[in-house]
Amino acid sequence: MKIQEIYVQSFGTLRERFFRFDEGVNILEGPNESGKSTLAAFIKYIFYGPGTKNSPDRVRYLTGVRSGGWIRCMKDDGTIWRVERVTMIDSDGSRESVRDNVRIVNTGTNEVVPDKNPGEYFFGVSESVFINTAYVGQVNAVRPDGNSLSGAVENMLQSADENVNLKKAGDRLNQARRDLMPKNSAGGRIREKEEEKARLEEALAASSERASQVLEAQSALENAARKRQELEDRKDQAEAALEAAETVSLCKKLAAAEETAGKLKGYQNALQVLNAPPFSDLSEKLAAIEKGNAAEVGSAGTGSRLDIHNEDAAAALEDGEYLESKSKLFLAVAITMAIAGLVALAAGAVMVYFGFPSSQYILPFCAMGLFIVVGVIFYVLQGKNIRLLDDILDEWNVDSLDELDALAEAGDGGQKTAVHSGAAGANAAAQIRALADACGITAGDDPEELLEALHKKAEKVAADRETVRAKVENLSGRLGALKEAVAGLDRGVLIARYKKVMETPEGKAALQMDAAALTRLQKERDFAVSAWNAQAMKEAELEQKLASLGAQDGSSPDILAGQLARVEEEIAELSRQHDAYMLAQEALQTAGQSLRTTLIPTVTEKASAAMEAATGGKYSRISMDPSFGLQFETTDGSESVDLLSKGTADLAYVSLRLALAQTLFGENGREVPPMIMDETFAAVDCDRLKMALEAMRSSGVQCILCTCRSDEGRIGEELGCTVLPIA
Repeated sequence: MKIQEIYVQSFGTLRERFFRFDEGVNILEGPNESGKSTLAAFIKYIFYGPGTKNSPDRVRYLTGVRSGGWIRCMKDDGTIWRVERVTMIDSDGSRESVRDNVRIVNTGTNEVVPDKNPGEYFFGVSESVFINTAYVGQVNAVRPDGNSLSGAVENMLQSADENVNLKKAGDRLNQARRDLMPKNSAGGRIREKEEEKARLEEALAASSERASQVLEAQSALENAARKRQELEDRKDQAEAALEAAETVSLCKKLAAAEETAGKLKGYQNALQVLNAPPFSDLSEKLAAIEKGNAAEVGSAGTGSRLDIHNEDAAAALEDGEYLESKSKLFLAVAITMAIAGLVALAAGAVMVYFGFPSSQYILPFCAMGLFIVVGVIFYVLQGKNIRLLDDILDEWNVDSLDELDALAEAGDGGQKTAVHSGAAGANAAAQIRALADACGITAGDDPEELLEALHKKAEKVAADRETVRAKVENLSGRLGALKEAVAGLDRGVLIARYKKVMETPEGKAALQMDAAALTRLQKERDFAVSAWNAQAMKEAELEQKLASLGAQDGSSPDILAGQLARVEEEIAELSRQHDAYMLAQEALQTAGQSLRTTLIPTVTEKASAAMEAATGGKYSRISMDPSFGLQFETTDGSESVDLLSKGTADLAYVSLRLALAQTLFGENGREVPPMIMDETFAAVDCDRLKMALEAMRSSGVQCILCTCRSDEGRIGEELGCTVLPIA
């Protein structure tokens, strides 16, 4: 593969930069910190992505929100491809969001390769293999752990990574195997586990002889536990039934308390009416009317019991004020009866909601009807009093009691629409009619009949007052007892409990339970609790006995058998690990032998050709001994790698990297990537640099050399290489 063009939109310090390359050696020349290493890292980024979160290249080069660009390259088959990559990183300090978009486009057909990593698609190797073959950094910084050149070559040939030393890995495998079981000495984890296994087998045999006593105690304990569980189920059932019964009982008491409160309120309102005018002093008023009337009749000389007539505006004002106060009283009584009816309705609804028997909740509904009827009666009477008051106002041709009061104060009798000329009892008749209207009596217009009805009403009011007072006292006592029974209970919590209980069979049964059944249920619960406690004590005694047997006999056979099984599993696992270490060690040895007979000759042949060209024929051949030690054949004989100068060792290293890339990629049907070199020839003199560049140019592999020295650019121009100033 040959890179033709590179466009860097944003990457590290590079912004909007365009580069064009030749197929041979390309030299990027510029001072330090001018972007050479950044461009080399950009090539790796395009093919293999931004790397992990904390990787050095990502931290150094992907510093902005958006980074990326594209590379235009030509494959060995002549097709032109463009590889595009854009990476967007959002970070708030605590977390990081990365979006990496890559496209591989065949510019001739516009075909897009989906879901592929460009490096693996073109070269067929991972990023680490690419870095350790075609991506050559500054050679004075690539010696792994201070290893010599031969050590780096050994690691590269065995693992394609100069920092992975398989010889050391083999030594670690051998040491791990020895830790498990040495070949010719005692010790090792496997032998320790085998000794532990023998001890457990002996303990298990001794424990089995005494296991019968433990088994007998365990059987007795299981029977005791089963009986205790049965008693516990019985106890739980009794407690659940008792709890349901108590919940239902409390709900009934709560409903009864609300119903009683409604009744008490109604009777209290009725007593308040009976103790208020006109009923509070009805008898006294009747006596006063009769007494006053008798005196009036006697002075007039009439023979009738009552002769009622009223031409006095002051008397009419008194009657009107009386009718007005009575209408207000009747309206208050009607409103009170309506409220009492609503309370009775609420009590009945609560009892229906909680499922009370119909014989219990019919009473609140009857009381509700009675209160409504009484309220309607008093409301009608209130309307009648209003009409009578209007008649008085019409009779005196006034619009309000205030105007009638003004007439009474004037003392001239006012302007009446009708004149009554009766001799005696006119004032008494008006008082009787007004009192009868106030009491709701509609016996007729005859004062005598009204007076008789008033006397009967007075007797009934006195009797009703005593009856209602007794009812109030009785209901007050009952309400006090019910409130004490439900004191401290939350009504909402109690209703929620009731709903939950009603979903159970115990709750449905509790609705039909009487006091005797509740007492029997309490006794059954107490018996179940007592029996359960006794059985629990018996079970505790058996557990103590079993614990004593266990202490005397040591570990049980089951425990010992489990420990023995675990030790046997550990021995088997350690044995498998031992065998795996042996196989891995053998595989490494086999791979090393195969490497020596296959890959090494090819690599050394190519590296020798490159080394000979780079050194002007002084070092004509690179050879390796069985332990990967490097030897260089010169015109004066063979030399060890340890005797080479720094510059010559760098040339040898680059030659081997070039040969390894040609072998790993070119001879396996893959694209040979360009060799990316960053300050690789810093220690090489000009003569050998010229020969090295010529050897690289003639290798057929595209090379991109980044350098801050002017020698590379000058020599490259002499050889016809492409020199690109990056500054």
